[in-house]
Amino acid sequence: MSQQRWERLGGGWRLVSACVLSAALLAGASRASGKDDPADEAPPPAQKVKVFIFAGQSNMVGRSDPSKLPAEYRQPLANVRLYANQTWRPLDRPSPGRGDGVGPEVSAARLLAEALPGRKIVIVKTAVGGTNLHTQWDPKRKGSLYHRMLKDVQTGTAGQDVEIVAFFWDQGGSDSKDEAAARAYGKNLAAFIEQARKDLGRADLPFLFSMRMIDPSWPRSERYPFLAEVAMGKAEVAKTVPHTATVSTAGLTRKPDGHYDTGGTIEFGRRFFEAWKTNFHKPPAKTVEVGEASKAKP
Repeated sequence: MSQQRWERLGGGWRLVSACVLSAALLAGASRASGKDDPADEAPPPAQKVKVFIFAGQSNMVGRSDPSKLPAEYRQPLANVRLYANQTWRPLDRPSPGRGDGVGPEVSAARLLAEALPGRKIVIVKTAVGGTNLHTQWDPKRKGSLYHRMLKDVQTGTAGQDVEIVAFFWDQGGSDSKDEAAARAYGKNLAAFIEQARKDLGRADLPFLFSMRMIDPSWPRSERYPFLAEVAMGKAEVAKTVPHTATVSTAGLTRKPDGHYDTGGTIEFGRRFFEAWKTNFHKPPAKTVEVGEASKAKP
């Protein structure tokens, strides 16, 4: 049975249980000894969802055959979600956007999940085949694909605490059909990156873009007579714009129509991941267990 006594309270008195007093005294002793009450400890901050943006034209949409994907790429990933062209989709299903296949996210997603264990990842993809940077992706044009991309990011991350980690860009073929657009590509890409970083709220956002090698044997290369000018523009951006990196497309296997086949698409996604990992990823510091440091060799 708990003991009770009266305690003066202002101009009156109150009956206080000894067990309440004991709890109060113990709490005071705990604070005096420097030990916090567990109830007073703030919960650990929730980890931010990692967001990767994939954007561009047909090979970012994906023209590879989903039925030819190796089994490992058909398994769902518990911590990765794909929001592609205004809809949530499984990673191994075709994405809408003038294409009928899967894109490089199918392989990049698994590598990102391995590099960021235990973290939730959202891939937001906005890609439409046959589109150009100078007009259709122009940030200054109201209603352009650039603004659709921003809307996709907003919708795909709604209600979540997120970190925009990187932007993966594969585009340039359509601009290589026109000499003026091709020669302006470097300037236009730099402006695109600057505006995206501003609108996405990260001035140092890593921006990685494909670098197509000039290959006369490429199917239908005659339709893209100014590929060299686009490539030179991209090279200039990589040299002058901070926090950028290129992703080579050399040797990627293709379908007869010139788009990457399933193997080429898988490799393309791996190259995007490797470029990000090599240039921008900082793995978390290793946790040192108690006593482990003392075991280390001097």
